[in-house]
Amino acid sequence: MPRASTTPPRHSGRSSAAAATSASTRPPPARCASSTGGHRPQRLLDIGTGDGMALLPALTEHHPAVGVVEPSAALLAETTAELTRRGIPHLAWPCTAQEFTATHTRRWDLVQSTFALQSLPEADKARVLRWIAAHTDRFVLVEFDVPEVASVREPAWFRDCLARLERGLREYDDDRDLVGAGFILPVILGKFGTAAPTNYELAIDAWEALLREAGFAGIATRRLADYWWRPAFLVEAVTGAG
Repeated sequence: MPRASTTPPRHSGRSSAAAATSASTRPPPARCASSTGGHRPQRLLDIGTGDGMALLPALTEHHPAVGVVEPSAALLAETTAELTRRGIPHLAWPCTAQEFTATHTRRWDLVQSTFALQSLPEADKARVLRWIAAHTDRFVLVEFDVPEVASVREPAWFRDCLARLERGLREYDDDRDLVGAGFILPVILGKFGTAAPTNYELAIDAWEALLREAGFAGIATRRLADYWWRPAFLVEAVTGAG
């Protein structure tokens, strides 16, 4: 459950989410942007780029033309400044995934998103994924595997959640109070219905089902890393043309 635009959930508490991400998701799949299944994309779109933590490490050997979508102007500025410094051609859109996909028609060789789409409600997830399937042959998604539970008030689930939160907070050191109050607490309260949800996490098999419904024909998943919250998976999806 990290990031708002920098890793997991993209919400209003972006600075807190960014702090959570850097601690809990280091480092995401650096191979995605540079090469996927032997393919080296010439046009790469990253949705929910944040400060570029997942994107920039990948752009070392291969420099495609990059598009970045990020609603936080401050985080987007960090990413574009580094892309400019490296001389990587890029376009940037300071908007949400929903806003971007509602108006853009360009095709991309590869689209990727790291811990970002979990912040979208189910209907928005479906719409964004349909747009992606219609505008690329290859999509790389990184998300947590969060199984659905019958009730968050079930004692075993609650004890496990509490233990994970304590373990995660210990990783944040000086950012512990900021992350706890500004990011983790709102997310957890959303699960209990005491606050509006800030993310909508899914099990990986549910993500696979959404991708198939969106129009992807081939889907491969692999466990990427075990984080304090949940294991993260890399999902590679291709259309029939991929």
